[in-house]
Amino acid sequence: LAKLNKMAGFCEIRTCRRKFLLNYFGEEAPQNCGNCDTCVNDYEKIDATIPAQKLLSAVFRLQGRFGANYVVDFLKGSDSEKIRPEHKLLKTYGAGAELSKNQWMDYLRDLVALGYLQQTDDKFPLLKLTEMSGPVLKGEEQVWLVKSVAQSDEKKKAIRTELPYEKELFDLLKSLRKQLADYDKIPPYVVFSDATLVEMATYFPLTTDDMRKISGIGEMKLERYGGNFLKEIQQYCIDNQLSSKIHQKLPGRQPRNSAPKEEAPDTKFISLDLFKRGKSVAEIAALRNLGIPTVESHLAHFIATGEIDLNTIVEEWKVPAIETAIEKHGRYPLRPLKDALGDDYSYGEIKAVIAWMEKEY
Repeated sequence: LAKLNKMAGFCEIRTCRRKFLLNYFGEEAPQNCGNCDTCVNDYEKIDATIPAQKLLSAVFRLQGRFGANYVVDFLKGSDSEKIRPEHKLLKTYGAGAELSKNQWMDYLRDLVALGYLQQTDDKFPLLKLTEMSGPVLKGEEQVWLVKSVAQSDEKKKAIRTELPYEKELFDLLKSLRKQLADYDKIPPYVVFSDATLVEMATYFPLTTDDMRKISGIGEMKLERYGGNFLKEIQQYCIDNQLSSKIHQKLPGRQPRNSAPKEEAPDTKFISLDLFKRGKSVAEIAALRNLGIPTVESHLAHFIATGEIDLNTIVEEWKVPAIETAIEKHGRYPLRPLKDALGDDYSYGEIKAVIAWMEKEY
């Protein structure tokens, strides 16, 4: 996790990336390499000395015994109970209330990358001062950063501005989804999620190609259900003199409209639910746009927990041969087991018996 956090920090820093990499490996580097994207591009630099001093002062006042979230909450003057009462009496408490938590986190990552702060590699990383912290705290050195902190939040707001969805159309689509789900004897969310219906009610897809641009619609679901939803949307647009807005949808963009929330079940439990409703592995895979091996793994999980009987997946006469092969070759990898057993045995059956053996033994 520590290494993953450092990789995330590398992606998010607004300072020299070469310096970050070399410092990670214990090598010194100048503040500007003249080669990475941050150094080459003509970004506007800002004097971030005051925010840097506030952050460094907060770490100093907290004696280097707390992590990033605590330090930032302390700086912002959080009323959270996790802020110790004695810390609320310190001069630096609330000194950074003018900036958002995200902005302070940006500054913090930059100061770590530049070497003004360091994070320990403990399970819960602590922030500590470095030799470079002193001159900044004393006002002897300025800290210059790329100007993005003040603009980032506004920019994100602009990107996330979405069109309002048609509540009446959403309700019609939701009703249609229920009818189709009842007919197929499956839960409604297996047809389409609420988020997908919201996108339909926002961008009004009127053709099959339009539908492909809506999140959560794969080819199988498009073929199975797309026509019904297209008719509903087309009729609604005719009745209300509306035109498609699909051209306003950016690739991969998720609408942020306040749709009625639905609980997202664990994906394995959806497969279990469909299996108990009498659907085959192939049918579940087709309905959910999943690979057959994925569904087989889901069901194997419930064999291990005892919620599915082994013989509903594997014929009883096949079990001894699979069990013998597992004892001879081991549980993994699966390929030697499959080769030893032959074409009469599937990977799904092998997974099921492995899960059953794990439960039994």
